[in-house]
Amino acid sequence: MGENLLAVVIGGVIAIVGGAVGPLIQHFLSERTRDEEARRTNVRALILAVHELSDWMERDRGNQMFDKGHELGTSPLATIEALARVHFPQASLELATLSVATARCRLWTTERAKERLAGAPLDISGWTSMTEEFQLAQSNLIAAISGGQRISAEELSSVRAAAALPPNEVT
Repeated sequence: MGENLLAVVIGGVIAIVGGAVGPLIQHFLSERTRDEEARRTNVRALILAVHELSDWMERDRGNQMFDKGHELGTSPLATIEALARVHFPQASLELATLSVATARCRLWTTERAKERLAGAPLDISGWTSMTEEFQLAQSNLIAAISGGQRISAEELSSVRAAAALPPNEVT
């Protein structure tokens, strides 16, 4: 009888511990899954906003240099900054680099537009270096938030060369 009582007590302790610990473990695992899903959603949103910024910059360039009349709306840089600062503070250097590269491209475009309006011929020298700086900043921000490897300007150039991509043309 003593052995049966001991088995019942051990079984009861296991049931009580299992009943108390099981929900805690389940809660921890579901919260972790929820956090991972939220992070993936934020990474995706930031990557999409970075690519949207590239499209926005192209429309802005077309408007300023060629009077294309594209609808611009608010720059996606605001969304990028909000997402990066709130969810990815470790990427603040890459965010600042993208902001500077964006400003430099917009300044270059504005200067060409002013020259065009003054009647000067369109001078596109410097466009390739502007866009390469911008693309590098985009790539490195995406790498910083997604766990990828950052690349250097030389690596970007060799990737472009290996893919036989021509330098960016102004159209």
